[in-house]
Amino acid sequence: MLDFEGPEKGAHGLLSRLLHSSQRLKDNSENRVLNFMTEAGFAGPKKVAHRETFFGHIAYYLAIA
Repeated sequence: MLDFEGPEKGAHGLLSRLLHSSQRLKDNSENRVLNFMTEAGFAGPKKVAHRETFFGHIAYYLAIA
């Protein structure tokens, strides 16, 4: 899964700033994303990579279904 990283990395990039302007997405920190993945039934979720793009900071997550 990929995610535009939350406020702890700063909302850099046009698309990232637009997405994080939504009240629902303001707090999509790494811990929150991992908790959501666990609550959804995925096993062993972890962040496996990070990349900076024109659109913002992107985090890549891996888990077992």
